[in-house]
Amino acid sequence: MKHDGKKDKNNMKNSKSLKQQQCRRLHKQALDLLEAGDTQGANKIMEGLLAGKPHDPWIDHINGFMLSKSGKQDEAIPLLRRAVQTLPSEAEFQITLGIALFRNREFAEAEKMHQEALATEPDSYSALTTLAGTWLSRDKCPERAEELLRRALKLNSDD
Repeated sequence: MKHDGKKDKNNMKNSKSLKQQQCRRLHKQALDLLEAGDTQGANKIMEGLLAGKPHDPWIDHINGFMLSKSGKQDEAIPLLRRAVQTLPSEAEFQITLGIALFRNREFAEAEKMHQEALATEPDSYSALTTLAGTWLSRDKCPERAEELLRRALKLNSDD
């Protein structure tokens, strides 16, 4: 029997992709529960995700999100940085790190993260509004901030 290494690689890629999709879905569920104030439900999902992989970027993001939301920026920022470094193509991670940095009064770095998020996902409502908010809160680039907010409103009204 001839062994097809190419097929094995494709199967591994598909399996990995399926796993990533499942992690993303559970990640979104946990974040939705957190936003709704159900930390117990979010923790149950996270415990399931944590099994066997304590430094998963999705878990780092959720933990960082929770810590940032509870005002613990010094604890949140390293986790969020690790998530961004591991998956730099996730605009949501960049946005959350930017928000934590902003809350920690690290404005220049927060702005940079929001710009990276917008470059990653140019049509992201969150990326547009967080960058605009960062600029407006510091009286920086008001015309450009207004332009970003117009784009965000247009995206929101298209839904």
